[in-house]
Amino acid sequence: MKKSVPCISLLFLFFFTAILQAQTTEAKLIENFREYFSIQKEVAYLHLNKSVLLQGEQLGIAAYVVNKSDLKPSDITSNLYVQIANAQGEVLKQEVLLVEGGVASSVYDIDSDFLPGDYTITAFTNWMRNFDEQNYFTEKIKVLESNVDFQDNSKNSLEIDAQFLPESGHLLNSVLNVVGVVVRDRSGHGVPNAIVQVTADGKPIGTVELNKMGIGKFSFVPNEDQDYKAVVIIDTKEHPVSFTTRVEESGVVLSATQRNTELLLQVITNARSLEKIGKKNFILAVQGRNALETYPINFEERESIPMIFDFNRMDPGINIITLFDEGLNPIAERLVFNYTGLPVDSMQQPQSFIKGDSLDLKLSFHTPTDRNLSVSILPENTISYQRNHNILSYLFLQPFVKAAIEKGGWYFENIDKRKKYELDNLLLTQGWSSYDWTSIFESKRELKYPEENNFSFEAQIVNEKFSKRDQRYVVHPTSINPIDYFVIPKGNNKFIYDGFKASEGDTLAMSRLRKNNDLLPSALNLRFFPSKFPDFGPTAETFPQVAQKVEKAGFIAQPAFKKDTLKGYEELGEVLLEHTRDKEQERERKLNRSAFSSASVITEEDRRMYQTLGQYLTFMNLQVVEEAGDFKVYSRGEEVAFFLDDNRVFAAGYFFNFPLSYVDYLSIDRSGISGSVSFGKPSIKIYTDKEGKHASFNDRNRIQKFAIPLKYSRKKTFYTPKYENHSDHFFKEFGVIGWKVNLRSKNGEDILISIPMPEVDFKLIIEGFTSNGTLIHEVHTIPVQSDL
Repeated sequence: MKKSVPCISLLFLFFFTAILQAQTTEAKLIENFREYFSIQKEVAYLHLNKSVLLQGEQLGIAAYVVNKSDLKPSDITSNLYVQIANAQGEVLKQEVLLVEGGVASSVYDIDSDFLPGDYTITAFTNWMRNFDEQNYFTEKIKVLESNVDFQDNSKNSLEIDAQFLPESGHLLNSVLNVVGVVVRDRSGHGVPNAIVQVTADGKPIGTVELNKMGIGKFSFVPNEDQDYKAVVIIDTKEHPVSFTTRVEESGVVLSATQRNTELLLQVITNARSLEKIGKKNFILAVQGRNALETYPINFEERESIPMIFDFNRMDPGINIITLFDEGLNPIAERLVFNYTGLPVDSMQQPQSFIKGDSLDLKLSFHTPTDRNLSVSILPENTISYQRNHNILSYLFLQPFVKAAIEKGGWYFENIDKRKKYELDNLLLTQGWSSYDWTSIFESKRELKYPEENNFSFEAQIVNEKFSKRDQRYVVHPTSINPIDYFVIPKGNNKFIYDGFKASEGDTLAMSRLRKNNDLLPSALNLRFFPSKFPDFGPTAETFPQVAQKVEKAGFIAQPAFKKDTLKGYEELGEVLLEHTRDKEQERERKLNRSAFSSASVITEEDRRMYQTLGQYLTFMNLQVVEEAGDFKVYSRGEEVAFFLDDNRVFAAGYFFNFPLSYVDYLSIDRSGISGSVSFGKPSIKIYTDKEGKHASFNDRNRIQKFAIPLKYSRKKTFYTPKYENHSDHFFKEFGVIGWKVNLRSKNGEDILISIPMPEVDFKLIIEGFTSNGTLIHEVHTIPVQSDL
């Protein structure tokens, strides 16, 4: 006899199966999220000394590259690619910068290649090319012709574009919807303070006043059968615009409202949709920079599900709220920003002190941590610093949204309730985040572009017989890469060398070491990685700089005199006065600043008399043991610790038969008192001749040199322009007082900078980061007349 199963058991089985399916879907969602966000990403930002430049000036940049998740200095890559392109996309300047500790800097001459107009500066790493989000930096700068009028054309005939953007991406029939409005002019800038009126079948349903960025919002209940029209009113003149946003008969929308420290969220559907989705399971994901929370959603008989979130328990910064259906398809999304606990550093009001004809500025901080800063010093009333972003807005906001943000830095200045409201309106109009959910849920994601730590090369040993025994090689020093010795075990006919550094003007020089440590050409074929500047076409929008009018004024761009300014004077022939020994003695005087160590600059005479480092140290009355590949030096019976270009060398055999021609100068501490780096032991610090100026003829014949296809840009000096008048109208609007980069504060110590005594009130635009993941953006005004 068959047993009947009670209905309640079938019902339980149905609900139990549904619960298991929902749990499986949620677990899969979490797993996909974790897998994607476990891939470390980095974000780049450039601090510019100014954004409106005159021909003949210089553009100074300070680059900050941080981990996207915790904002700490990135250690993923050391190669930052920077390009400056004109409006036609033609690249005028490009270079590779060496990133150390998340920081790099450079200077670009705004020379005759730069015609008046808009230019785009872009900075990226190879690793960033793997991701869809805007982790790279891009922004517009403007170049003006100096000493001529540049007419302001910002008030030309107005062409506008109006967009009506439903909250969370959809306009749902028969329920209350919030719609964001964005009105832009033909250049892409928001039209400020306009009024937008919307009608349905000729009847008004909403009026909204736009803010200074041309953004606003209104609420209404849409009906798919009605005809919607809109007009934009600017200075009492009406501009009809289309309202073509489709009203969907069924679906789900998200609506978010901020109230003090809480986020009120509603998941909303309509009656028609309940028939289809009432029993379906959805997942709401709230994702911050470091946290992910998921919530099961089931409408059952409800058209609205209210939820309350405490900002104190959410990730600071951007939070992406996404609703997924049972197939893990994203069906609605809303971006919100949490100002609570934002990782922003602060500093005290800078102090100024007169010192002769200079002004010293002291930057002080509240907390003891390591910092790296850059400072643009401009007249208080400058109009040449019109950045669309600061470091806060670019790193907190821009990588997480799809569209360009106009005046993003404004949302992080003088933060109050109004600013929070306006930023929420901006995010409402953004719709979906920058993430490509399809790629996130791919079973296997391909990372085509590797992270780059300096440069690498693959070496092929030319003579096969060499691979039958161990081979020792020397990579000779470059201007930024120390000398390096290494061994390739027998049986290998090729090897890869990582971490090589070279800057403009350098070549790679390599030798092979014989058993007696004589040098021979390396006999290698090399292939470098990377071997060319990457092809990269940023797709992100950028806002052009607003046009300005430049009045005729005295401006000397070059730091030195031009020939035509010296008419009437006789140009003398070149006379070279040189006294080598005096020059080297002067260097020694400058290097001998420690009471416990002495510096010795190696002269050409020293190089002729003493072939190796060991022979020279013997001459310096140190006990040297150099035999059978071993190398030890003693001072007063105690073994000496060695440093090469400030790096500790623990295997002193490295210096066995070390050619003195490689040495520029050395510093000998016979007592061990000069510092803790050698732990009280006597020490010798050796600094190599990185330019290779003193290599002997025989050494050169024993070195194989290779051209390097890609090199780091050399450090450049920023020259403050010269002006005929340092207090006139022109200087106050376009002048430059100073630009300081790589300002480091260890454990919160003060930073001191010095500038020529200004004649006008000026401001410091300070940006940077700390080692623990907080960002720095502050603007301080220094009133010269009243204080000085």
